Amino acid sequence: MENFINTLVPLGTCVVMPIILVWLIMRNKKNDTNRRTEIILAAIEKNSEISNMEELLKHMAPPQPTFREKMLRKLHGELMWGSIMTFLGVALLIVVTTMTISGGYASGDIVALGVLCAASFASGLGMLIAYFSGKKMLNKEVKESEVKE
Repeated sequence: MENFINTLVPLGTCVVMPIILVWLIMRNKKNDTNRRTEIILAAIEKNSEISNMEELLKHMAPPQPTFREKMLRKLHGELMWGSIMTFLGVALLIVVTTMTISGGYASGDIVALGVLCAASFASGLGMLIAYFSGKKMLNKEVKESEVKE
């Protein structure tokens, strides 16, 4: 029974959960599209002399974020995950140091945690560097586009 549960948990996490998430996202997009279609069809049925159909469709479409807004959203994600991973790396470093000083732990455990510590710290620093360089490049692009206009 325990072997079955040990197999079931990774399958549920790695296979079933991503499939359900994708299905939910696609279902929500489909429902939004169907709702907009119903509204447009109802407007056409009630008033068949709609002169500005293109304007109506533009009004019904969800607003598209600008390039700057998309990039800022990505940069804020980089900042958030970079901070989390860096702090995780520092916390693991403290745990590894405490385990090494106190002794009584297998060297394999300490090495495994040390590798995990280094990986999370390095990836966090990489994300933070990407955030700061991306922010710098975005500000540069915005200034250049303002000068052109």
